[in-house]
Parts: sequence; C-alpha cells; structure tokens
Amino acid sequence: MYQTQHIFLKKQPKIWWIHAVIWVTFYALLILYSIHKWDEIFFPFAKATIAMIFYIAAAYANYLWLLPRLFKSGRMTEYLLVAILFLIIICTARSFIEYLILFPIHKTFYNLGTGQIALVSMTNLIAFGFGGLVYITADYSKLLKKQEELKRRQTDSELALLKSQVQPHFLFNTLNNLYYLAYTHNEKTRRSSPNYLISCAILLMKRPKKK
Repeated sequence: MYQTQHIFLKKQPKIWWIHAVIWVTFYALLILYSIHKWDEIFFPFAKATIAMIFYIAAAYANYLWLLPRLFKSGRMTEYLLVAILFLIIICTARSFIEYLILFPIHKTFYNLGTGQIALVSMTNLIAFGFGGLVYITADYSKLLKKQEELKRRQTDSELALLKSQVQPHFLFNTLNNLYYLAYTHNEKTRRSSPNYLISCAILLMKRPKKK
C-alpha cells in the first residue's frame, strides 16, 4: 500500500506544484505577520522558517508514512500510538530549537513555558491533520480514476462482444432470411432484390476466416 501511494504521487506531478504553492504562500504570510509585529529583521524569518520545517514534517509524515502504512492497513492502535509519539517528539524538538534561537530575542515567550508549548502543540497538530486531509483527497482522487478505468474497460469489453457477434455467418443468415421474405411477400422485390442478396451472401460465405 505504501508503494502504491508513492506510485500514485509520481503519476500526478501537478499535485506537488499545488502543495508547493500552498506552502510558499503560507510561509510568506507567516513572515508578513511576524514583520508586522516585530521590528527585528532576523526574528520573522527565523520564526517562520522553524515553524514551516516542523509543519511540513508533521503533515507529510502523516500523509506519506503513517496513514498509508498503518491506518490504511487497519492497524489503528499502532497508528494512534506512533502518531502521538511522533507529535511529542516534533513538538519537543521545535520548542527546544525555538528556545535556542528565539529566546535571546523574545525572552518573555520562547522560554519553554506553557504558552510556547501549547502554541507549538496546537499548530503542529493542525499541520498533522492537514496531512490527513491531503491523504483523503488524494485517495479519493485515486478511487475516482480507478472507477473511470473500470467503466472504460467494461465499455471496451461490451464493444468487443458486439463486434464478435457481428461475424460473417451472422450476416449470411440474416441475408438469407431477407431473401426468403423478399421472395415470398412481394412480387416486385422477388424479381430485383434476390440477386443482390444472393451475391452478398455468397461473398460473405467465401470470405476468408481470420487466422
């Protein structure tokens, strides 16, 4: 299932362009928001960059690894345990990195306090959920493509069946029946139509069979 998910992604490069546009736009908004609040140039870029790295890690770990390998295979308990452990690890790592880099600039918030940990946990959880939403969307798109492929194959099979039924012996019998009806029911067609029908029937009868 994990390999299937990657094959599906490789066949849809446009999806990755959409992802890139979304993340770049969000990154720009984070920077603009931070610049609006703080006068330092370094702080907005550092804050937004750290946050984006962990947002992307949370989203795509769920999208490309946890959901395809655990959730999709029905290992729900294992999925929940690994997801909780993963979120604890990335939240702890992000809080510590922000403390090392941002604490000298903003000592009242990035001090490993309750406010910082709560914000980090909430935003990483949202990013983790976004990865799940992306997975559901991609999985639904893949399901629609499979349904379209099945319908196409069914249509091709029906057409092949119809083509196999319209064989020379079928037309030969049909022409013979038409000849009989023309000969017995109408004096005018009795004199003109039979010659054409007999010629077509003989032509079909002599038609070489496909090897």
